[in-house]
Amino acid sequence: MTVTVESETPRRMLKIAFEFYHTASIAAHEDVDAPVVVNYAFSIEVYLKLLLLLTGRGVVQTHDLLKLFGKLDDATREKLLAHYPGTSDADLLRDEFTDCAKAFKEWRYAYEHEALGILMGPLRNLPIALCRTIKEVKPELVSDYEKGCPSPVP
Repeated sequence: MTVTVESETPRRMLKIAFEFYHTASIAAHEDVDAPVVVNYAFSIEVYLKLLLLLTGRGVVQTHDLLKLFGKLDDATREKLLAHYPGTSDADLLRDEFTDCAKAFKEWRYAYEHEALGILMGPLRNLPIALCRTIKEVKPELVSDYEKGCPSPVP
């Protein structure tokens, strides 16, 4: 399968990223941790991979969010920063990706760790900023399911 900006893949990626975010948002109202973290993290991963595809940076095979963030070009990182709530500090944004870089891998196997901790704010906010950046880069891209970018969870 060839993945291109013109294929159906970007639309499907946008749909699945939104669905994982939406699922995490619903689960966040329950007393569960791992499913929330895994779904938010996977949403971030798919949004990042879509952004890399849309900006011509290629497809990267990793779950490491910091590595994916590191593949973004400077102009795209600046757009992302402009959409990230509460800061205009590029180092802070990078720190947010550093803090949740391995969330998908670690939290889907949470039982293998005695203790895990993660800040939920970045996990909730990064997908929103990523989606808004994608909409800026390619506003005509929509999915069948999507009703716009996710909104912050109260």
